[in-house]
Amino acid sequence: MRYTTTLTLSALWLLPMQPHACTDTVLPADHITVAAPFYPTFSEPEGRGVFFEIVKEVFEAEGYKIITCILPIRRSIRDLQRGKIDMYLTDWEKSYLTPAPLYQPDKLHTPNIPISTEFVSAAITANNAFYHQIQINHSIPHTLLNNTHQLIAWNKGFDYQYLFDLEESSYQVVDSVKQGLHMLKGGRIELYLNDDDNISIALNSQTELEASDFRIIPLIEQQLYPVFQNTERGHQLAELYDRRMEALLAQKRILELYRQVGYDYQPELPEDR
Repeated sequence: MRYTTTLTLSALWLLPMQPHACTDTVLPADHITVAAPFYPTFSEPEGRGVFFEIVKEVFEAEGYKIITCILPIRRSIRDLQRGKIDMYLTDWEKSYLTPAPLYQPDKLHTPNIPISTEFVSAAITANNAFYHQIQINHSIPHTLLNNTHQLIAWNKGFDYQYLFDLEESSYQVVDSVKQGLHMLKGGRIELYLNDDDNISIALNSQTELEASDFRIIPLIEQQLYPVFQNTERGHQLAELYDRRMEALLAQKRILELYRQVGYDYQPELPEDR
């Protein structure tokens, strides 16, 4: 589907003023508030990071001002659903969010074009008995899927249990990548799940753990999207995002932005656009 909807500045001023979750102030409607958790390289304080740069590239050319803030995942989602921010970065497509109790799908809207790709991966110690089986099959063995001792872990807010159809007795959540890797190294869990980049960044940015002691195995590829409010304004912003992203992808501008931070990557257009 090809998007042709545009928002002129005259139309923007007819939209309601938007409350800002970071400052609790009211902003003009030509300001877009964007929240994301802290991910080095991707979303950092003061509007740094490739995700924020892409959002600016998409919307600033259309007359918008982008206001960014770093918030925890759960607060970002709650604030989006309460109408306190315009956009949350990033999450899976809306249909994947439906089962999770944190989400209210009727208040959320995702566009057609992803902003990135997440490789949900398993971190495992190099000497783990399950290592070779997971490496060959790129899947979690049934023994671990059906364990009753919470031997699988991931960060709060990720809801991987819906991807892998896990019972509560088989997994636990942790506060950080560092905590998950320490639990893995100490033998308290068998697998730690996260995006492969998040795991690699954590291993390479600290000295308490040896990266050579771990293996990272990709399991599932998931497209990541900005999430908007399911309102008239949210749909207008999502349509504008799709239209501008299609143009920027054709110009290789998104590829250029990713290459500036060391990634030879750009999202793919959906086949049914």
